[in-house]
Amino acid sequence: FAGIEVTRYNTGNVSSASLGGRGIANGRVGGLLGAIDKVWFDVADGQLHAKHYGATEFEIRYLDGERDCVNLVARIFASVRTAVAAL
Repeated sequence: FAGIEVTRYNTGNVSSASLGGRGIANGRVGGLLGAIDKVWFDVADGQLHAKHYGATEFEIRYLDGERDCVNLVARIFASVRTAVAAL
């Protein structure tokens, strides 16, 4: 749901990675994939929640001319809402 695409070598090591179609460093993708532990809907408060490991862990900054920050929690929540609306 975060839009992270990863291809791996037969060894399991990352050969390429992208977030929302933009390439990211292979060394950073492991941290991104492990940053968000779980996402759930709480029927008591009617909200989506995410268990994560801090803002610096789930935001990645691209520095190619201009600064662009992607919030993975917000991206996942938007994707979950879109998927549920399509049901």
